[in-house]
Amino acid sequence: MKKLFYLLIIMHCMLSCKNKEIETVKGPPGPNEGDTSIYNSGHYRLTKVLQFSKSDSPEPYAYVQFDYDAQGNLVREAMYDAPDKLVTYKTYTYLDGRKATQNVYDGVVNSPTLSRTITYTYEGDLLTREDVTSVDGTVLRSVHNVYANRKLAETYTFSQSLGKHHNSRYTYDGRGNVAKMQSYMYNNELSNTENYTYDDRNRLIRTERFDHRNQLEVVTVAAYTGNNTLPSSETNLNAAGNVRSGRTYDFDVAGNQIQTMIGTNILNKRKYYGKLLREQISYSPEWGFTEMGMSRYEYEKR
Repeated sequence: MKKLFYLLIIMHCMLSCKNKEIETVKGPPGPNEGDTSIYNSGHYRLTKVLQFSKSDSPEPYAYVQFDYDAQGNLVREAMYDAPDKLVTYKTYTYLDGRKATQNVYDGVVNSPTLSRTITYTYEGDLLTREDVTSVDGTVLRSVHNVYANRKLAETYTFSQSLGKHHNSRYTYDGRGNVAKMQSYMYNNELSNTENYTYDDRNRLIRTERFDHRNQLEVVTVAAYTGNNTLPSSETNLNAAGNVRSGRTYDFDVAGNQIQTMIGTNILNKRKYYGKLLREQISYSPEWGFTEMGMSRYEYEKR
């Protein structure tokens, strides 16, 4: 009886340890065996992105470090050259749970100084304005968000030298999806228009892009497999309906896109744990799809 009792205790401990959530997710990734209900951005936060020249490089050449306050707000984002040379960093402040300011420091390596500040303005919980100011307090430019019925209707940038520019306007369908986006550059001149079509699951299946003369330039058609919310392929057609280019995607067991292909060539490969992106290897179309670098991502439990 005692043996059975101790055996049950041992089995309980083994199962408890197996099901215990990982405190930090780092190092070379293995197979994706993570529970997607746990291993996602709702339960974990990004702490570091390491940049490698190649996937077989023993050490990173650079990394980005993310630091948080006691409330879980991102308060510092710093970029380093290996091993520990501080290149640039940003700091953030918050008010009533919303981002209030962003300070950007750059210049001399290991001694960056304040170069600009971004101040955020809200109406209720909606971000309406971002003001970029120099160290002497001069407003360099401001980005404005305009809403209608709490939906983003327009964004634009304003500066004293250029006036209103880089303006985008949005209209929506009856289900709340963006149905049209029109982009204007300078002097309120139309640059291009994009029309969007969705399936009955609100997945984007068709994008039509028109130039400033309202002439059709390209149509992008997306196809999906099963219940996936990410496309398994995207095909670009010209105005005559002929195929110009396309991409296909492979998925892992959690529904993440783990490989992007252009024809028979690999554009990038990714590894996940649950829904957490752990690694991405990129390849260059301009250089015969040779490997051009790898990023690796580390997380900690919130």
